[in-house]
Amino acid sequence: MQLDHMNAIVAGTTGAATLTLAHEAVRQLVRRPPRMDLLGMSALSRILGRLGIRPPRGRRLRGYALLADIVANTMYFAPVAAGERLTLARGALLGGAAGLGAVVLAPMLGLPKRHRGIDRRGQLMTIGLYVAGGIAAAAVASLLRNREIRRVEGEVTT
Repeated sequence: MQLDHMNAIVAGTTGAATLTLAHEAVRQLVRRPPRMDLLGMSALSRILGRLGIRPPRGRRLRGYALLADIVANTMYFAPVAAGERLTLARGALLGGAAGLGAVVLAPMLGLPKRHRGIDRRGQLMTIGLYVAGGIAAAAVASLLRNREIRRVEGEVTT
């Protein structure tokens, strides 16, 4: 696997992990938090049901939904590492777009209102959590790119 691809996966995973951990912290600490975890569980149950597969329940469903979220968000945030300029802006914009998509698309997909964070505060928190994931992915992508540049420059001078 090329280094650029590996950097993209590492950056995407960092963004996904940041989003997931920040959401979990907000879920534990804030009264009436956005429940993206429940949205993921609901969406996974619907998808499996439509495929004719009996969805798991409880902790097992939560675990599968969490894994699916991390994989999907890793793939979503990985392109932040593409290009050499405006990485932080790209991360913030990708995160903002994902957060806005989560807020706007949830009702269109028929996901339960109680899981959507339907008040403005919950919607803004959702967008902010995704922006944090995008910025974290961008920061790691920049660090990895700079490290690679220093390594290559060191090889050229020695």
